[in-house]
Parts: sequence; C-alpha cells; structure tokens
Amino acid sequence: MDALQATAMDLDDAAEAPPDPLEVAFEAAANASDPGAAYLAVLTDAEHALTEAGARAKEQCVYKLAERDSKNKNFGDVAVLLERAAPFFGQVAKAKVAKIVRKLLDIVAAHADTLDLQAELCLKVVAWCRAEKRTFLRQRVEARLLQID
Repeated sequence: MDALQATAMDLDDAAEAPPDPLEVAFEAAANASDPGAAYLAVLTDAEHALTEAGARAKEQCVYKLAERDSKNKNFGDVAVLLERAAPFFGQVAKAKVAKIVRKLLDIVAAHADTLDLQAELCLKVVAWCRAEKRTFLRQRVEARLLQID
C-alpha cells in the first residue's frame, strides 16, 4: 500500500467519524420545545471532551442565549450568562473569549433601548474581566464604556 492509498483511507475514516455530541445537541436544541434551556444545557455540558466542533457549538449557544435575552429585554440574564459560560471560557483561548464577549456586547447594543443598560453591562463585564485577569479584554470594554458615556 502506498502513501496515497493510506491517505485516502485516513480521509475515508475521518468522513465516517461520529459527529461531536455537543454539535448534535446544539442542532437538536433549535427544535426543542424550550430552546433556551436546551442551549444552556449544551453550554454547561461538562461530560464530553471539548473538541473544535464542540467549542463552536458552545459559542453559538452563547450567541443564541444572548440574542434571546436581549430581545426579551432581560439584560441582567446576559450578565448571568457570562458567569454560566465561565467554565467554557476557561477551556478556550483568551482571544476567542474576547471575540465572544465583544459580540455579546454587540448583540445587547442592537436591542438595548438606552445607553444606561449598555453601560451597566459593560461595568459587569469589566468586573468579570478583573476577576478573571483578562486585562486586554477589560481595556477594550472600558474603551467601549467611554464611548457609551
């Protein structure tokens, strides 16, 4: 067997690999009777090892939950979402966490009626950043807070 055939067989094996359980759960959550609870279950799942596909699924859950809470004007729940996602944030790169938090703030900004709500959430994120020693993200959020005020 030459190297080309071996590579082709490896690709076939990779194509037949079972899907990531978190990805499957994320797809099922969209059709659940209570998608918010299903997304939260995926986000807080600690049973399965975190793969790249699982990390993408958890990231999408954060966005879906933030979108739902923002549309319903439950901005306090968005701050709680950060706390619930903390174990997931500890498993991924700091740059990825910064991207997720910035996008979460953008989602809130799209639905918030007043700048006061955005400022309040920014202050909570800054406090979280200090507790988690996320200096770069804290500085970015503080800059955003200055733009809001």
